Amino acid sequence: FHIDSEAWANSLCSDNVGNPVNHLEVETISLDELYESEALGDRVHLLKIDAQGAEALVLEGAKKLLSSCRPIVFLELEPDRLRNMGSGPQELLARLEATHRFQAIEAPQLSSIDDIISLAEKDLVINVVAIPHAG
Repeated sequence: FHIDSEAWANSLCSDNVGNPVNHLEVETISLDELYESEALGDRVHLLKIDAQGAEALVLEGAKKLLSSCRPIVFLELEPDRLRNMGSGPQELLARLEATHRFQAIEAPQLSSIDDIISLAEKDLVINVVAIPHAG
């Protein structure tokens, strides 16, 4: 875990830390492991992901939780930081596309993946809400 001099900018990826001051080894656990252990209760209604570029890894570790609970997902979309972690905005949103619809919080009129990604590329970071499809 790479620590930045700015408290909000810590990341699992050294390329995502502009002012590194330290790094340390941390133990990680997936949301699916937490969910299966019942540490999160029997139902998750809302998931907020702000992982400084590791959002795709969080979703990868939450497949069962997402499938079972179908929560609303708030996530930060930072194209450059996602790419530094080996993903990208298109791949991140594609993970939820079959089960959720999207809306950019900064521009509520935007709901298409292409429009949301265009805004994220322009603004460098935006927040997106993914709402489960009915059914």
